[in-house]
Amino acid sequence: MLPRTLVSFSALMVIIAIPIMYFAPRLKHFALIPAITSLAFSAQLSNAMNVQYKYDIFGIIAKDIAGYESIATIGTVGGLDLSERAKLLAENKPLIKHFLSPATEFLASYQLINKGLSQTKHGYDNENENKDQLNNMTSKGAKPVSSNKYYSLFVSGNNAIVFLGKYNN
Repeated sequence: MLPRTLVSFSALMVIIAIPIMYFAPRLKHFALIPAITSLAFSAQLSNAMNVQYKYDIFGIIAKDIAGYESIATIGTVGGLDLSERAKLLAENKPLIKHFLSPATEFLASYQLINKGLSQTKHGYDNENENKDQLNNMTSKGAKPVSSNKYYSLFVSGNNAIVFLGKYNN
């Protein structure tokens, strides 16, 4: 709801500025302030969303998983943080943070499918099942086959679980 409202609000400010400029030419410079502000915000928001979209951890995850040819199912658990550039933009303009959505189970599963990993379980309605499967793997002594501050990859038999974020065993 908020993104649609904000975009409508910006357009409304521009629509209000046009009659002011026409009927009160002396105030035309003041009438441009809302239009310029909304355009500047829009540009910053676009940059933040673009940077977050290009935060391509999933390409690296796909390469790690590609080394295991027998993987039948891939699940996702957890969520990524914002990219460093997106964090900086969100800190400077806190309203931008409401529009950014770092990948969680739901978005991550689609990102992995888009990288060619069709055996990935869809993120909706599988979150608890994936968490249970990860807990089962770790209770049997499974360690991550690949781990860094962005994700950890667990492989057991023909199943893989990608834990997004820093894994603390």
